[in-house]
Amino acid sequence: MVKYTCFSTFRKSEERMGKFKRVLVMEVESAKDKNPETPGGKYRRDTPWLVESFKKKGVESDVLFITNVDSADSLASRYPDTAFLGRVNPMDYPGVISLNEYIAILRGLDRKGVLLEPIPEYIDRLDSKMILYELRDTTMGSEGILLHLYDNMKRNVGEVNKILPKGGPPRVLKMMRGSTGLGVWKLENKSDDIIVLTDAYTQKTEDVRRDEVLTKFCQLCQEDAISMPFLPLIKEGEFRFLMSKDKILEIVHKRPVDENAFTAMLRSGAV
Repeated sequence: MVKYTCFSTFRKSEERMGKFKRVLVMEVESAKDKNPETPGGKYRRDTPWLVESFKKKGVESDVLFITNVDSADSLASRYPDTAFLGRVNPMDYPGVISLNEYIAILRGLDRKGVLLEPIPEYIDRLDSKMILYELRDTTMGSEGILLHLYDNMKRNVGEVNKILPKGGPPRVLKMMRGSTGLGVWKLENKSDDIIVLTDAYTQKTEDVRRDEVLTKFCQLCQEDAISMPFLPLIKEGEFRFLMSKDKILEIVHKRPVDENAFTAMLRSGAV
């Protein structure tokens, strides 16, 4: 698998940094996408690098953990002469901040002219696995990808049999948002009544009654989801090309944590 990650941050930062004394990189403290190799294991993989890069440009920089108590007005008032860069994986963080609240902060900061990235109008599309469903009938897509409405999963009347037909091959159920395997479950038939569930985030496997799979999944997932055939080659990992314009900054080969893992994304850190 090949994935391209293009950083436009520094192009826009170069244009705007002269206006500001400081750049604050926004994260959510309780998010599950932290990299253990960052200081204290508290940050996303590239956040410390971003902070240091801003400092090398002669701009003060630090990490700011945001919650639903914050707003664009309060942040702009508390931190004058400051630009903001969002590094929040776009999803709900129960009890901390919702996706809509995060987008509201971004839009407010953008209106004030103090937002570097991301563009609020596009944030709902970022990191959403809906793209897998939308590309299903193209040469880039995979066959057998299905969309499952949250209400149907919550109702739990026959939906699990669409996700994993009895006697069928393994399939993967994915919530729309999440990184490092969060909300990605491999499902395999053990019998007509029992499904073997492997969680990509924890790499733990357990037997679950067929009629309890979606009840358990909806405790984690609060929106629509997709399901698709399990693709064995995912165990070989993926290549990520980190780019700025047409320049490759880094090539990363993300491999599974061990031979039994079915994903290369476990605790990999989001970029």
